[in-house]
Amino acid sequence: AVASVGSILYALSSALKNFRQIELLHCPLPLALMVYFLCGAYSNYANLPLKAARRDSLIFLLLNILAVFTGLYLLFFNSISSSIYCTSTVQWCHSLTGLPLGKELSLQENGLAAPSILFALEGSGFNLVEVDDLELHKELLGRENYNDNGNGDVGYNMAEKEGCCEKAIVKDQLTVLGEEHPAHLLIRRCDFWLYYVAYFCGGTIGLVYSNNLGQIAQSLGNSPKATTLVTLIIIGSAPGKVLMTGGYLILERGNAGLVLSTNARFYAIVKPIYNHLKPDSWAWARASSSSSSSSSSSMNNALVIFILFVLCVFRDLGNPFVEQAVQYAVAAAHVLLIDKDKKDLLQKKLLQGLDITILGSNDFYSYRNQIEALGLPLTAESLASLPAFSSITFNAEASTGNNCKPEVAKTGLGSSAAMTTAVVAALLQYLGVVNLSFSTETLNQEKDDANLDLVHVVAQSAHCIAQGKIGSGFDVSAAVYGSQRYVRFSPGLLSSAQVAMKAQSLQEVISDVLKTKWDHEKTKFCLPPLMNLLLGEPGTGGSSTPSMVGAVKKWQVSEPQKSMERWQMLSEANSALETQLKLLCKFAEEQWESYEHVICSCSGLRCEQWKEQATDLFREAIVKALLGARDAVFQIRFHMRLMGKEAGVPIEPESQTQLLDATMNMEGVLLAGVPGAGGFDAVFAVTLGESSSSLTKMWSSLGVLAMLVTEDPRGVSIETDDPRASEITSSISSVHIE
Repeated sequence: AVASVGSILYALSSALKNFRQIELLHCPLPLALMVYFLCGAYSNYANLPLKAARRDSLIFLLLNILAVFTGLYLLFFNSISSSIYCTSTVQWCHSLTGLPLGKELSLQENGLAAPSILFALEGSGFNLVEVDDLELHKELLGRENYNDNGNGDVGYNMAEKEGCCEKAIVKDQLTVLGEEHPAHLLIRRCDFWLYYVAYFCGGTIGLVYSNNLGQIAQSLGNSPKATTLVTLIIIGSAPGKVLMTGGYLILERGNAGLVLSTNARFYAIVKPIYNHLKPDSWAWARASSSSSSSSSSSMNNALVIFILFVLCVFRDLGNPFVEQAVQYAVAAAHVLLIDKDKKDLLQKKLLQGLDITILGSNDFYSYRNQIEALGLPLTAESLASLPAFSSITFNAEASTGNNCKPEVAKTGLGSSAAMTTAVVAALLQYLGVVNLSFSTETLNQEKDDANLDLVHVVAQSAHCIAQGKIGSGFDVSAAVYGSQRYVRFSPGLLSSAQVAMKAQSLQEVISDVLKTKWDHEKTKFCLPPLMNLLLGEPGTGGSSTPSMVGAVKKWQVSEPQKSMERWQMLSEANSALETQLKLLCKFAEEQWESYEHVICSCSGLRCEQWKEQATDLFREAIVKALLGARDAVFQIRFHMRLMGKEAGVPIEPESQTQLLDATMNMEGVLLAGVPGAGGFDAVFAVTLGESSSSLTKMWSSLGVLAMLVTEDPRGVSIETDDPRASEITSSISSVHIE
């Protein structure tokens, strides 16, 4: 509080001297509040002996006067020509204004605490601790001179030795709160200095200084440099996906798919490379080369140079998804930010450069080789024991080729879509285009819908251009919106953009895409309560989704009638599973106790025994829905296998069939299948209650690595903490755009 008063008085004095309205508006109210609280603080010492109270009041008064005079010194005698001198004087000012903390800590040692137990210390009474904590305090203090009178009041006898307080300090024992500690004894104790330094540097001066950097800079006459004192860092994240139903059918508009978002996430950390702009920098010179050019022309020139530089950086890295994400996000910012001040700020941020760090959860990639090399069992615990930022493994077949590029062994969670979405979201947030919710905030549907729609359009466009084709887009949609029932957008929305890229600038292309009305459909969906999503990596390597999709499309062309019948039966099975899962969600809302009982009971039983739990009509309906969901999954797998055989692609290979059949026969397993386009990617299972552990043990015995993936219905969000601090990610790449 004292440090705040010093800063505010200094800013107020400077504002009065130079008549700057901004400081005049900021200073009076905080000053009044600080003075009020400081004056009110003296009332806390009313119970102190008169001599001690006068001494403490005098010390506080002197230190506050010192803070005021320090501010006046900075105002009238400080030269603002030297930034180094400015910094040193401000630091000296805060050092002086922080001195009252020492005395304040000594007063806090006097026991200005809470209710219920009265310690009688030579006529001085202090309410210290709760009655419930009395026994704990007795044990900690280790003293035998407590007198309990039976009514909750405890008397402390100091008559034995006059030097009781001093003796306790010398022996470094825990002393009774409320004893008056002389200053010369306090300054000799290590714990006092530890508390003093912690509060001085962190809780008081550190917070005051960081919260008032802008005002301090303005009051020192350094307003143009105020923005360089704080570096803006944006961390965007987007989840991976598991497509439960709708494989292949989702490619055609009108067919729906159930897609779950997961806790495996990609993170994009965006911050400026340079805090200071040099007038002779290449981009500034280019944008300002013609004084007769319009503002939009200058912005276009800067955008062209920026995109060319992005192309040079990312083509060397060989990642088209990041390249397109950066280009499309920056182009969208140029199109959408119309206000002159926002455009100027955008240009400044681009000229500062973009430092982009991309991190991806370990579950997007296979780490079987590392676990086996360490001699660890193939369990989720072994996977969790790997150090953060583990290197990525490569497919053995690809890495042995002389002319082929090594291919990263993936688990099929949609890494490219999650990465593209995270980069787009972080950049749009950093450039001031959107205002997304933080991961710790409750979703604001009205605010977030428009922002999420914008992120979806830009990310979907960049992802399609990067992969060279227009897919269904369910993976990007899941990365943006989270778990959902998805119907794809019309392919014509982006096919025109692909053609326009050859004749128009990127800014014109993205402008047309943003103006188009997108017709994708998304409906909120998630697993019913008490059901868990599990994924297992069989270790047979990933599959090439584009080649499998191409083979199925060729089969459709060659056998249109047969393929249409197969797709119709597959669509009906998908709808049946969706109906049963929604019905289970409804049962959980209407009759939670019965629903919970059935799920928990069935979690330890095979499906043949589930009917035994139908002891009344409502529980019978729940069991019927569970069995109906299992039947629907069997039908989906059957038609997917037949379609794979007819198209000549391994949608559900024999090895996967055996694994899935064994999984479905386990206790408490509701569903199991190969997500998405199928092949040799990780398999998924949905378990009831607490049955997940038995399934992961069975998988481990079969050489299947249980992954650390669960359902997380959240979509894209802005993170408040660096994910590297939690050691939950593995480093993928770090790039700089200057």
